[in-house]
Amino acid sequence: MNPLVALGLFFGSWQGLVYLGEISDRQAKYRAAQTFARDRDKPLLVIGGPFGSPINRLLHTPAHGFGDICMDLDPASCTDAPETKIADMRTIPYRDKYFGAAFCSHVLEHLPTVEDAARGLAELHRVADAV
Repeated sequence: MNPLVALGLFFGSWQGLVYLGEISDRQAKYRAAQTFARDRDKPLLVIGGPFGSPINRLLHTPAHGFGDICMDLDPASCTDAPETKIADMRTIPYRDKYFGAAFCSHVLEHLPTVEDAARGLAELHRVADAV
């Protein structure tokens, strides 16, 4: 076998395994957030809909659950959610500690500055018992 082909197969397989591990980890964290919110008899807020990725939209396979309220700037990211809120995570339109938990995956890197990310995290901690 050509060494370049073998190397490509190796790295492709490795990347596939890393990706599957990330999916498994994300889903486990979502379930933990869901359980935490349910144990407190409060809703779960999901920031960044599970259909945020073009691949997830194309295949109609959510990257994680929707929570009780799915919040995103793009309504298509929360397609099929029980309740969708179109809002920016830097100014979450809910009262303090309204949610039992907030789940946020692959969102902070899309904010324009580190200060915006810090502001978004502060808002999550304001509205939820656990983030």
